[in-house]
Amino acid sequence: MPGRLIMDTNGANGAHHRAQVNGGKTQQLHNSNNSNHALPSKPPRSDSSHLTNGDVVLPGLSYPTPNGLSPAMSPPRIPPSILELPPELLEVTFNFQSLGQLIERVTQDCYGGLVEKIEQLAKMEIPAQPPHLTNGAGNHLGVNGIKDDNSQQNRQKKLQMLEFATAQRHKFIKLLVLSQWSRNVDDVKKMINLIKWSKDQFDSYHDAADGIARIKFETYNFKVQNPDMETALSVLSQGKVPWMPKFGYIPPPPLTAKQTLKTLRNLNTLLAIRLNLHEDLMPQLRNYRIANGRVTFSFPLEFELDVTISDEEPVSPFFFIDVRFLFTPAPQISSGTLRGQIDFQVNTILQKYKLRGAYDFIHGFMLTHKIGVLRKQAAELTRGRWASSLKIEQVHRSLVVQYWLDSPQPKSWVEIGVHSGKRKGLRNADNLITSCIKMRWFRNSKEVQDVEVPIDLKDLSMERILKTVTALHMSSILRAVHDKILASASNVLFLELATSESEPQECSLKVKLGEFPAISLSADVVTGRLYLHPASSFTPNPQRELEQMTNPAEHAHSTLIKFVCYVAQQMIDKAAELAGWTPAQDYTIQKELLRRATGVEPLRSGFFRCPGFGLSNWVIAYTVNLAGESWWAVEVIRTPTGDSIRSCRVLPTAIDGKQPHLSSSLFRKIQHYAIRTSTYLSAERTLEARKIDRAIKWIPYKRKDVPHLLTESGSAPEVTLPVVCLRFSHLLKGYINNPEKDSFAAELLQLHYIGFDTDLGSVKLIAKGMMRKASRLPAILTNTHDEEVSFDASGSFALVLRMGLGASCVDKLVAQLRTIGRIKHFAEVLKQRGLDCREISLSKVVFKYANDLSVELTFAPPTTPEADDAQILLKLEHDNPHKFIQQQLQDLLNTPSSSGHNFEIFTHALSFTLPLCRAFHTIHSHAALNIDLNASPHIHPRGVDSFRLSYMHMLCHFDIRYKRNRDEFEWIISDVTPEQHKAQRGQVNPSLNAKLKEWFVKLGKGWTGMNSCIAGGVMGIEEAVVGLHDVVSSCVGGGGGGGVPAMAVQPPPGVVQRGGSNGPDVVILD
Repeated sequence: MPGRLIMDTNGANGAHHRAQVNGGKTQQLHNSNNSNHALPSKPPRSDSSHLTNGDVVLPGLSYPTPNGLSPAMSPPRIPPSILELPPELLEVTFNFQSLGQLIERVTQDCYGGLVEKIEQLAKMEIPAQPPHLTNGAGNHLGVNGIKDDNSQQNRQKKLQMLEFATAQRHKFIKLLVLSQWSRNVDDVKKMINLIKWSKDQFDSYHDAADGIARIKFETYNFKVQNPDMETALSVLSQGKVPWMPKFGYIPPPPLTAKQTLKTLRNLNTLLAIRLNLHEDLMPQLRNYRIANGRVTFSFPLEFELDVTISDEEPVSPFFFIDVRFLFTPAPQISSGTLRGQIDFQVNTILQKYKLRGAYDFIHGFMLTHKIGVLRKQAAELTRGRWASSLKIEQVHRSLVVQYWLDSPQPKSWVEIGVHSGKRKGLRNADNLITSCIKMRWFRNSKEVQDVEVPIDLKDLSMERILKTVTALHMSSILRAVHDKILASASNVLFLELATSESEPQECSLKVKLGEFPAISLSADVVTGRLYLHPASSFTPNPQRELEQMTNPAEHAHSTLIKFVCYVAQQMIDKAAELAGWTPAQDYTIQKELLRRATGVEPLRSGFFRCPGFGLSNWVIAYTVNLAGESWWAVEVIRTPTGDSIRSCRVLPTAIDGKQPHLSSSLFRKIQHYAIRTSTYLSAERTLEARKIDRAIKWIPYKRKDVPHLLTESGSAPEVTLPVVCLRFSHLLKGYINNPEKDSFAAELLQLHYIGFDTDLGSVKLIAKGMMRKASRLPAILTNTHDEEVSFDASGSFALVLRMGLGASCVDKLVAQLRTIGRIKHFAEVLKQRGLDCREISLSKVVFKYANDLSVELTFAPPTTPEADDAQILLKLEHDNPHKFIQQQLQDLLNTPSSSGHNFEIFTHALSFTLPLCRAFHTIHSHAALNIDLNASPHIHPRGVDSFRLSYMHMLCHFDIRYKRNRDEFEWIISDVTPEQHKAQRGQVNPSLNAKLKEWFVKLGKGWTGMNSCIAGGVMGIEEAVVGLHDVVSSCVGGGGGGGVPAMAVQPPPGVVQRGGSNGPDVVILD
C-alpha cells in the first residue's frame, strides 16, 4: 500500500491525557482483566508533569524517577509482577498520512484532470457533416433517434474520455478500500507494530552471527605457531642437530680456469650447432650472439634474453640465465621473489614451449610492464601539474588517458595498448606476427588516422606523450584558424604560424594588422584553453568567448579577427581624441548602411568631428577589417526613420598600399583630405544640378609649392593633387551674351583646396585661370592689394574663396568671376581714358579723374546667386563737385544695360559734368555768402545730362541739357519759365527780363547766346551758368525794383536745401 493511515491523532488505544512513550500508562500497562498484572494504586499527583522514558511514580515520592532510578542510594523496590512483563512493542508512526488529506488531493486531481481533458477534446477537430444532413440527423438513427457519429475523431474522443474515467475510478476504489481499512485502524496498527518488531528481531540475530564471524576472522592473524624449542637450543648451543639425517654427498672438485674455459667453449660450440642445425628459429629470434657458454637473444627496444643448455642432446631443454630490459625505467629483477618467479616460469616454458614460448612470455611481460609504467607516470602527473586535467582508465591491457577535462570541447584522449600486429587485408605467417605497443589518438571524440603520433618506447615518458599529443592538437587548431583567416586576408595582414610536434608552448599564431600591435593566439598545455597575449584591458571578453568555444577550429578565427580589429579601433579612438577630434555621438549609423555606402565589411567603425566642423553634416569615419583601416568622408542626413548616409568618399591615406603610423600629422592630413573631399563633392553636386561640365584631375606640383599638410609623406620632388577643372563659358553661361567676345578668361578654370580655418570653420579654396588677350590687360591689375585676388604679368589670376564646411563654392566663384570681369573691364576703360587708378580689388576701385578729385567704387555682394552684377556704391569726398549728382552717377553705374558700357558712360559723365558741377559748387558758395534768400536757386538733377535751375522767388526756370548737335555734344541752357510767370516777372522786376535777354544773346568763352538758348561746350558751360546766376542775383533787392514777395511762391515738394544757417541755401530738387 502507498502508506499507513490513521483516523485520529490520539493513538490506537484512545486518547492519552499525558505524553507517554511506548504507550506507557501510570495506572495500568495493559488493558486486561488479569488481576495478576494489575498495578497497585497510587495517589494522584498534584501537578500535570509528563512522564518520559518510562518514568514510574513510586509510592511516597511526589515526583517521577528518571530511567526508573530512585533518588535514594538503595535500589528501588519493584513488584515481581512488573519484572515478569515483556517489553511493550514500539509504536510505528513514521510516514503516516491523513486519510482526509488524501481524499482531498485525489478529488482535486480528478477535477483538474477533467478540466484539462475537456479542453484537450475541444481542440480536436471533427470533419464537417454532409450538407444534406440537418443537425446531424440522417437516415440511420441510433438510440433515442439520434444519429451516431462513427468518425475516427469522434471515436478517439470517446476512447480518451473512457480511459480517463476508468483511471479515476481505480483511484477512488483504492480510496474506498483505504476507508474500509481505517475502520479497523486499531487492529491494523497493532499488526504493523508486530511486523516491525519481528523484523527487528530477525536483524538482531543476523547481526550477532555476522559479528561473531567477523571477530573470529580478524583474530586469525594474532595466532602464534608453537616453536620447536629443542631444535632451536641444539642449533644455538652446538651449531648442529645430531638427530637430523645426513645424505653424505661428496661435492665435486672446483674447476680450474682451463677447465672453465674449455667448458664454456664447449657450450658455445654446442649452442652454435644446435641453433644452426636443430632449432627452427622464428625471425624475431635470429638476432643473437653466443659467448661465455650462453646465447643472448637481442630484441631492440625490448630486452635481451640469456639461455644455455646442460646437454649436447638436441632435444634437451634450454635453461634461463638472465634477462635485461633495454628501456627505462626498467624493472629490477636481479634478486628476490620476483627473480625466483621469473626463473621458475621461464624454465617451465622453455621445457614445454622452447624458445618461442619464452620469447612470448617475456615479450608479453615487457609490454604489460611498459603500460604499467605509463599508467604510474600518468597517476603522478594527476598529482602535480596536470591535476584536474587528466582522467586515467585501465581497460585490460590498455591505458586510456583523457586530457583537457575542463575544456568545453568534445572529449579527447589517447589509448595506449597492445596491438596484435595483424594487419587487415594482409596475410602473414604466424611467426612473422609480433605484438607491440600502439597508441591511438582520439581528437574531439574522433580517431585521428592521418597523423602518426610518435612514441618513444626506449625512454618511457607519459608527460612527453601528452606534450606531443597536445602539441599536435594545438597545431591543428591554430592551422585551421590560420587557413580561415588567410582565405580573406590582404597584403596588410601579417600572419605567422608556429607549430611543433613535441612542445605545445612553441605553438602560436601571430596576427598583425598594418601598423597595429601584433596579437598572438596560443593554448595552455594543461587545460587546453586558448588565450590571447599580450594581455590588456580589452582581452577579457574575447578570452571568455575562446574559453567557451566547443569547436575553436571552426569559430576561433572570427573571435580573433574581431579582437584584432577591436584593438585597432581602440588605438584609433585614443589617437583621434589626442588629436582633438570628438566622437560624433549624436549620429547612429547602422552597420548595414555603412557597408552599403563604403562597399567594405566594417568589422569595426567610428565617426568623428574635427575642430571647426561645428554642427556640419560632414563627419570623418573609419572602418577596420582584414584589409586594414580605411578613412571616409561621410555626409549624414537625418530622416524620420533615422540617420542615413547621403554620400561617402574614401580618403587617400595609404602610402604605397600601407597605412602610416597613427600620429598627429596623419590626423591633420586626414582632416584636410576629408574637408577637400566634402568641398569638391558639394561643388560637383551644384555643377551637376546646373549641367555644367567638370572633371577632377590629378595635377603634379612641386612639393615646395604645396602646403605640407596637403601632401603625402615621401621624398619625391613632385606630388599630385586633385583639382576640379571647369569650363569658364559653361560656368558663366547666362551671364555673358557672347562668350567668344565677352569672356575675359580662358576656358580652363582650376579649383584648388588650400586649407581650413578651424577657428572660423571656413574652407579656403583658390580658383586659377588665365586672362584672354593678356597683352591688353592693364598693368595695374598686377599691383592690386586685395588678399583674395592676385594677377601676374603673364595674364594668370588666382581667386581666393572662403565658405563654410560642406557648402558649395560655385555661387561665390561665379560672383567673384563676374567681379573680376567687371574690374578687368574697369581697368581697361580707365587705361583707355588715361585715368589714374590708385587702387583696384574685388571689393573696390579707386581712381583719379581730375587734378584733385577721385572716385571710390565699392562692390556690394549680390543678394541672390541669380541676381545681376553686384551693386556699386559710389563714394565721393565732401568737397567734390559731383556730390550734387552722386545718386544719379550711382544709378548710372547700376542701371541694367545690354551693352555693358555703364562704366564707360560713367567715366564720360564724370568728364562732361565736371564743369557744370563746379558751376553749381560756385553758385552754392556765393549763396552761402548772400543773406538774401531770393537769390538762392533750386537745382533739379533729372539725370547726369539734364538739370533744372529754378529761382522760385524770381520766377525764373532754366533747363540745362547735354545734347548731341551734329557730330558733337554740347550743353544747352534754355529758359523754360512759363509765359504767365514771365509776364508777372516783367511787372514785378522789369530789369530782370532785359538783363536775361541781353545775356542770352551774349557771346562768351566757350559758349554762345542764341537768343532762345545758350549753347556751350563742356569747358564753357561753367562760365555760362555762373554768369546766368549773377544776372539773376543782380536783380534781387534794389537792383531791379525788388523781387516777388517771399510768400508768393512756395518751393515744390522734394526740395533739398544745401548751405549754412548764416546765409541763403542752394536748393537741389531730386
